[in-house]
Amino acid sequence: MSPGALHKDPRGARHASGQVLSRLEGLTMAMKRAVRFSCAVTLAAIVLGVAAGAQAVPVLDFVMNPPTNGLIKYATLGGPLTGAGIEVDFVFGGLGTPETATPLNNGVAATCVSCTLSFTTGNLVSAAGNQWIFDDGGNITLMGGIDFPDGTPDVPAGTTLFTGSWSSNVSVTDLGLLNAKLQGGVFTDIQNAALSAFYGLQGGPGFDWDGAFNLSFFALGTPPDTFFSTVLGSGDITNSPQLVPEPGTLILLGTALLGLGAWGRRRQQQ
Repeated sequence: MSPGALHKDPRGARHASGQVLSRLEGLTMAMKRAVRFSCAVTLAAIVLGVAAGAQAVPVLDFVMNPPTNGLIKYATLGGPLTGAGIEVDFVFGGLGTPETATPLNNGVAATCVSCTLSFTTGNLVSAAGNQWIFDDGGNITLMGGIDFPDGTPDVPAGTTLFTGSWSSNVSVTDLGLLNAKLQGGVFTDIQNAALSAFYGLQGGPGFDWDGAFNLSFFALGTPPDTFFSTVLGSGDITNSPQLVPEPGTLILLGTALLGLGAWGRRRQQQ
């Protein structure tokens, strides 16, 4: 275990204070359900789009416990959405369902050491109603180290854990509650080989992955305004290796959706 590893409860939230704590405590169950629903929808795009057949889709789940350090901003009208220094706490193998289980160390948490996410989307596409929509492209990168819970050699801090670009439009939704907002988007990336191998998966150059990212935060402004925030809530990144799809049926697609429902129930129980 790395000397610099942070010892936190991987399933719990870190303590906050002052204004950040009061705002986070103001989240209603409606917002929490919205975060979970957005995670489920973006993961469904991966599960159903990549593996419409009998293949399982192993998932690495990167968790951001609230409050999350970092910033997110839409600084220039018509420009991109950017994020920097967004803290990631843990990575888990699988989502608690057979369809998302990893070949090795399924359900095992590894600690992220000084892990920070940064990203830039394409420019603004539209801003109307309660949503900002940004173009695909840009970049998304997670840097840091991994402290494995067994004798596996750790990944040193400062390593690129994954890097890629947005594969479709990225949205920010104003939830109409205490200036709360929710970002969501999907991306393609290359995963670190050592981290992938710990969970029995292939990473590194030549092995493409699909990811989904969701983050809640608080910021003044409604479309088409610009906004800036360092008051970040919870977030989640799911990442799966791209698989060669097999022929699918409606029954198998329904099974995938049931798996997502079970995942949602597991999240709500926590």
